[in-house]
Amino acid sequence: MNIQFTARHFKAPSELQRFAEDSIQGLSHLYEGIVNAEIVLEDRPHGGDDKMAEVIISVYKEQLFAKEKSDDHRKSIQACVDKLERQLVKYKSRLHDGQRPHEKPEFIDITGITPDITDLTPDITDLP
Repeated sequence: MNIQFTARHFKAPSELQRFAEDSIQGLSHLYEGIVNAEIVLEDRPHGGDDKMAEVIISVYKEQLFAKEKSDDHRKSIQACVDKLERQLVKYKSRLHDGQRPHEKPEFIDITGITPDITDLTPDITDLP
């Protein structure tokens, strides 16, 4: 899995980056088809207490997204991972439901019916 890490408005310590990447890497135990992950951590630029985390993971034909705010980046990352775990479970069930054989369509027996083609011929008496 390819992981891209971005810290906005602050310099992220290497431990925080490692924690974020390891947390996202842990999602692969639920679904191994995760191709790409993008982690964005953000501090409020004007001294607010909110620490925001956004995580986008790319899977087969879809992207799953989670965004959380809290007073600590680790809490925000963990909340995003929890959301993504639920989304992955739902995604996998939708993916597997689509692979089940569908019921065969019901056919109507039309062997004894003769078509009435008089209704299909145009009326030429109305022509100018």
